[in-house]
Amino acid sequence: MDTTGAFSIGAADAPVVMVEFTDFQCPYCSRHFVETFPQIRADYIDTGKVRYVFMDFPLTSIHPQAPLAAEAARCAGDQDAYLEMHHALFDRQGEWSGRADAGEVFVGFAGELGLDGASFAQCLSSGQYTAAVQADLEQGISLGINGTPAFFLNGNFISGAQSFSVFQGAIESLLAES
Repeated sequence: MDTTGAFSIGAADAPVVMVEFTDFQCPYCSRHFVETFPQIRADYIDTGKVRYVFMDFPLTSIHPQAPLAAEAARCAGDQDAYLEMHHALFDRQGEWSGRADAGEVFVGFAGELGLDGASFAQCLSSGQYTAAVQADLEQGISLGINGTPAFFLNGNFISGAQSFSVFQGAIESLLAES
């Protein structure tokens, strides 16, 4: 799996690499982010046991604003604020989902996050990351993903917004092997 250029958090040499394919407009992805991700982060990422990699898998047929949201996160990443924009997109999904002017909402989020609004807006309107988001999607399809969120833990597939205990069991098993 090629994660070149993907945003990640956690130790580069962590024994477990957890790759999430996500869709910013997906309610199940939002649920994972709100309910499960904080505990994974506290117990495994912040302790150096897991490196968490973020990949895009916008389901455009049902989530037409998802590709632009993914691009917004990447544009924020250019200003070292990927995770902050990622959080804003999920925390405030209801404010932009389904809106034709979602890009303007994302520019507003960038301003609230203290980013350089002009360079963020230029990045978003230029389509600078359109191909990268599409490449993530195509890679996910080639890996057999057909819904979000989808996860790979050291290459082992876990589908859907599972409970923390499911991830905990998988991570602990992989840590025991390493």
